[in-house]
This record gives sequence, C-alpha cells and structure tokens, in this order.
Amino acid sequence: MRVGAYLAGSHPPERRIADGHRIDLEQILLLDRAGLTEVWLAEQFTTRWARSPAPDLLIAQAFSRTSAIRLGPLAQLPFHHPVEAAHRAAYLDQLGGGRYQFGVASAALPCDRQLFGIDAMPGLHRAMTFDALDTIVGLWTDGPPRNRARFRTSDGPDDPGHQLFPVQRPHPPIALAALRADSAHHRLAGARGYLPISPAVAPDNRYLARHFATVAGGAAAAGRCADRADWRIVRDVYVADTDAEARRRARTGAMGRCWEQFLLPLYLRLGLAPLLGRLPNGRTVDPEHIDLDFVADRLWLTGSPETVTEHLSDLSRETGGFGTLLLNVHDFADELPAWQHSLDLLTTEVLPRVRARDAVGV
Repeated sequence: MRVGAYLAGSHPPERRIADGHRIDLEQILLLDRAGLTEVWLAEQFTTRWARSPAPDLLIAQAFSRTSAIRLGPLAQLPFHHPVEAAHRAAYLDQLGGGRYQFGVASAALPCDRQLFGIDAMPGLHRAMTFDALDTIVGLWTDGPPRNRARFRTSDGPDDPGHQLFPVQRPHPPIALAALRADSAHHRLAGARGYLPISPAVAPDNRYLARHFATVAGGAAAAGRCADRADWRIVRDVYVADTDAEARRRARTGAMGRCWEQFLLPLYLRLGLAPLLGRLPNGRTVDPEHIDLDFVADRLWLTGSPETVTEHLSDLSRETGGFGTLLLNVHDFADELPAWQHSLDLLTTEVLPRVRARDAVGV
C-alpha cells in the first residue's frame, strides 16, 4: 500500500485566497518531505469553501520546489477546451520532468455546470468529458487530428505549427474519479487502463469493493485485466498517540469543521444520503441521523497507530485490496504540529505494520 493525498483546496470562508494558496503549497512540500508518492488537486469554481479554480498554478509552483512527488489535477473537462487542456498538461509535464499526472473528475456540482452554461440533461457532462478526453489523448499521441495535412509539425526555428508533447510517452498517467459504484468513469478506466480513484463516502467497505468490480468489468469487456495496484481510495485519516486524542483533534479541528460546514451539507444536497448512511450490516441510516458524529464514528479512520492499522487492514481486506491510499487533506494550518505528528505516525508506524500484514495475508 502506497500513500498519497487528495488536496481539495478547502479553506474556511474567512481565509484569504492568497493565504489558502500558500497553505496548500506548504502542504504539498510537507507531504513531499513525508515521503508521500502523489497529490491530486481538486478543481472547483462555485463553492465558498473549495476555492480552487486553477490547480495548474499551484502544481507549477510545487514542481519548482519538490523533487519526487507526483502532482496532477482532477480537472472538470467540460469546462475546458480540450486543445488548451492538452497543451497545459503537456507543458506542466515538461516543468515537472515527467512527474505530472492527469486526473479527470465528474463535474458533479450543478452550480459549476450552470456557471459554464452546460445543460442539466442527464449524461451530457459525462459525454462531454469522454469526448474531451479522447481529443486530449489523441493530441498527445498523434498530434492534431483531421487538419494534420494543413498543420506542419517540423522543428524549424520559425515553424508556427509546432506541437507540444508531454515528457511521458505516450502520455502522463490518466486517472478517472467517481463517487458511485456503477460509474461510467470507472468502466472507462478499466477499458483504457487508466487509474480509478474512489472518494469513499459510504461506511460500508463492501460497497466500495463494487467500485473495483465496475473497473474490472470495463477491463474485461475491452479484453484487459484490471490491476488493483492502480486503484486509489480517498479516506480521511488522523493518527495520534491515543484513540481519544485522534478523535478529538479530528472532530474539533479542520477536518471536523470542513465536514460539518461544507462536505456533509454538500453531499446531502447532491442526494448522497443513501451512500453516507449505508452501514456494513446492510441497514441504511435516515438522513436526519447523519451528522458529524456519525461521520466521525463511521467514515473517518482515526485513532492510535494500532487502531488505524486495524482500520486500514480491514479496508484492504474488505475491498479486496488497492494500491494507494489518498489522504483527504484539509486546511491544517492552525494545527500543523498535530497534523505533522499524524503523518509521522502514519508513515513510520502504521504503514509498516499494514504492509507486513499484507505480506503474510493477514
């Protein structure tokens, strides 16, 4: 099991935009020093908490100050011209020396789609996403389509038809994120050999296991074999010296505030209560009983190193195994020593124990 991060760019509304940007950059540097393998950055336009309309700017800055960690957005492709997106991504891969990764989100927020004038017809934004992705991959692998006869690609010093390609050939790693188990995003990930990302919003790990079943089904239909090592799962994790301290810090700190004031109300408005309230025993909790304490008890992975080891071992066993745990990273600027301690305990105590268990099949 490897460990990376999902950085949603979520900050309290009173946080200045410039301060939030600085905090996110410092967080990436901290994660790099802690030995995490990758960071995915969200792209959001119309929320007061997740104010991250330009993750590429943060990625470009972080590439100049890191040396190992891989970075990439979870872009909402219906809001971008695919030619522009392909060139920006290729440019960033050049800046990062081949450390760039290209993630695609589902453009789930209705207010974002309304802002860009995209019709609410079911499936439209998904079709636009897949069409744009095909164009982007085609540009990276073959150059400009259709008009290739008119588009010169020689390397002459004054040639106006130069095509910018990424360092990684045929293209950077591509990831597709999805919240639901039957997502067409994950079917496409399986069919194309892309990386599936699953933000976990259901306490039932057996439901999460269905995410990879969708990936595997897409792969089988395309004559491929899906690799669990490619699968990324996003979870909220907080480690402290004792169970009580970990829960208190998570519940009363940045993680708790973000969930209580932003994520939980958002997910409920998006109709995700059946997922949030889905318990391992098959029972579904009524939406009025889904509050912050429910999320803290059922969805977060918090506790001492011993407890979090058990949580991650259960997650691995009950989902059938996955390759990378992505930490859902919040605005921890006001509790940085405790968050650094959590990362240290996770990387030096928890992960070695989890990997040892995996090695012997426990």
